Amino acid sequence: MVLVILMALVIFLPDIYFKLFQINKSLDYSIEERMIIMVNEDKQNDREDFKIKNSLVPFDPNSVEKSQMLTLGFPTFLTERIIKYRNAGGKFRRKKDLLKIYGMDESFYSRLESFILIPKNEVKQISEKSTEEPEKEERLMLNLNLCDSSELIRLKGIGPVFASRIIRYRKVLGGYVSLRQLTEVYGLTDSTFNVILPNLYIDIKDSVDKIAINNTDVVQLRKHPYFRNYNLCNSIVNFRLQHGNYNSIDDLKLIALVTDSTLEKIRPYVTFDR
Repeated sequence: MVLVILMALVIFLPDIYFKLFQINKSLDYSIEERMIIMVNEDKQNDREDFKIKNSLVPFDPNSVEKSQMLTLGFPTFLTERIIKYRNAGGKFRRKKDLLKIYGMDESFYSRLESFILIPKNEVKQISEKSTEEPEKEERLMLNLNLCDSSELIRLKGIGPVFASRIIRYRKVLGGYVSLRQLTEVYGLTDSTFNVILPNLYIDIKDSVDKIAINNTDVVQLRKHPYFRNYNLCNSIVNFRLQHGNYNSIDDLKLIALVTDSTLEKIRPYVTFDR
């Protein structure tokens, strides 16, 4: 048994010792290797910094080409964003405007800052352009009796709700005869009316729906906004039944409830055809 053990040791001990020695050696070597790698990386970084610093030349961010930016060390994604920004009409008025580009690193910008060149005449042109008065747009003009909701909502202060109310009131009236009638639309304030007034007009050729005052009853008459008062409508119909048909607007003056203001409002909407 002793002899077998001694033989095994003679056979396997060199291998065991070699492996242990190699492990320790590899561990020692890995530490050295890491140190060497660190030194090499520092040297490589220094070389890259040297290359970047030596490749940097003055450039105008408003006109520099893509290939030049790549040479200057701009990442591809940053280069594309700058070009896209310029194509959309963006301008760099000062150096720090480059920091507004998404992804622009401050450390990278600090290396570029002394090489960024924006000519003064270009800054002046950009400044003058930004202060120029915008071109005057053609004023929107709408025929109040013909426009639809999609056109009305283009007016300042008029949304879908008011546009719908204006159209609906026009229908129940039978058509607008005066722009001032818009103030009768529910919820429309005088301030809003004054804002949209310059954008509206009524053509004198526009016809309105009229009420045949000699052939209508109380129910039909009350459908019109200016004849909502039941007593007024009842008086108009009863007076006609008692005294015969109306011949003119002046005949309505004989009714006590018809005031001068009411008469002027209903004048465009009544006809005296038999």
